[in-house]
Amino acid sequence: MIRSMRWLTILVAVMAVMIIWTTMGAAAQQPELLPVVEEEPEPPAMLPAVTDGLVAWYPLNDGEGRVARDRSGEDVAPNLLVTPETAWEEDGPGLTFDNDQARAYSEEPPRQLIERLAESKAFSFEVWLAPDGLEQGGPARIVTISDGTSRRNITIGHGEHRQPGPDLYLRLRTTRTDANGMPNIVAPDTIIEQPAQYVVTYTENLLVTVYRDGKLVYRGAREGSLNWDTGYQLAFGAEPDGERNWRGRLYRVGIYDRELTAEEVERNYKHWTTDEEPEEEE
Repeated sequence: MIRSMRWLTILVAVMAVMIIWTTMGAAAQQPELLPVVEEEPEPPAMLPAVTDGLVAWYPLNDGEGRVARDRSGEDVAPNLLVTPETAWEEDGPGLTFDNDQARAYSEEPPRQLIERLAESKAFSFEVWLAPDGLEQGGPARIVTISDGTSRRNITIGHGEHRQPGPDLYLRLRTTRTDANGMPNIVAPDTIIEQPAQYVVTYTENLLVTVYRDGKLVYRGAREGSLNWDTGYQLAFGAEPDGERNWRGRLYRVGIYDRELTAEEVERNYKHWTTDEEPEEEE
């Protein structure tokens, strides 16, 4: 009897040890609970009043990081890489270009965007900006689709190489120009120091039109048809390789695959400068 009680005691002790080991092992195998990290919500798209034909839209309201996102929703235009030397505006949307390394550019050529614009035979570029001084030249690149300083599809620039000033320079490549989009198209005394809207349109009837703050400032002809190269990159503030820097602030950039009418240009202008509600597009 005593021997049986002894074995029973030993058996209970062994079972107790096994239960403890099992419990400890199970606890050790429990995965560590990580804190739930909520993703930062994307900033709003802040679309312009006119969205028909909008194939690229950079509201430049990301606020931080090294990417300026296309928010058009068309999946045609690329997101742009922002160099570390380029600062985001602190009090609202925008990028500041104030040194030789500042720029935003597409890592790869935006082939779909270029093809869309070339096939449509018409386009509009809307750029909101404020220069850091009017005496710039090169022309200094504000927005460009190009490959270095001597080959491009289009460049919206500031000032002339030998005579810096407030002129808006446009280089637009067609079958009747050279590979650099020359001769230049010049809208004299167009760029002002204050933040302003600039719109450049091109139509199949070969007309180039420039608006500032909703008002016509230039109209002229550009002969030839678009023969754009799909291997060029999109860049803001300089050439994609960093040449021909522009100094100033970009607040938003939109690209359309059609000509905006004068009324639409004015609607977009009022959309950002007044409290009026834009009319619904039909």
